[in-house]
Amino acid sequence: MAWTSYGPDNINSEDVTTAQLRLVNFGTPGFIEIEEGATTKVEPLITSTEASGPFDAESVRRNPQPAEILKEFKPQNKTYLLAARISGNVKTAFPDGPPKGDEKKDREKEKEAVQAKPHLAESQQPINLIVVADTDFMADLFWVQTQDLFGQQVIVPTANNADFIVNAADNLSGTSSLINLRSRGLSARPFELVQDIQNEAEDKYRAKERSLVRELGDVEKKMQELQTRERAKGAAV
Repeated sequence: MAWTSYGPDNINSEDVTTAQLRLVNFGTPGFIEIEEGATTKVEPLITSTEASGPFDAESVRRNPQPAEILKEFKPQNKTYLLAARISGNVKTAFPDGPPKGDEKKDREKEKEAVQAKPHLAESQQPINLIVVADTDFMADLFWVQTQDLFGQQVIVPTANNADFIVNAADNLSGTSSLINLRSRGLSARPFELVQDIQNEAEDKYRAKERSLVRELGDVEKKMQELQTRERAKGAAV
């Protein structure tokens, strides 16, 4: 299907940005293809299952009905790269210099244009990118639900989409040496104490939630009983 969910089997547990993720939802994602002879290092972060296959984007936009999409679905028996970390030195896509535009318009804009930096044939420092072949996954409907609790709107995360975004932003905001250090530290020394504290807190939260749900059920039951009695009295009169 075009709207898909990916769990631990499809998520890289060794990279710092995805190690703690348990579920990521995508909406009509694309996929990343690695060109032959590429000089960069590509590390998969999220991959599809082998029961996957590409769809024609236009056909999905034209008729986004799950039943119709399923009829046309043909699994390719291979995995697709949906999110990846790309690092290393990169070469320009324009080895002969910047692409030439309209010379007349360029001359008109020269007075207002900021002086461009010299064209580089290759990056001066290694890049470090996280590429995700989807943008819909950032929308609320793919990872949160809004519930009414005692008259208040409560937002409950149902997937780790936001965690992935925050982790990536935090990770990429540091220097390359810090990024590598973080990655090694997490794979070699997992934060077991932090995980235990988090699990304990989640257990307490769930227990409190169950207690509140029971109390709410009792209150609703009593209200129904009172309403039934009032209706019975009215009928008797």
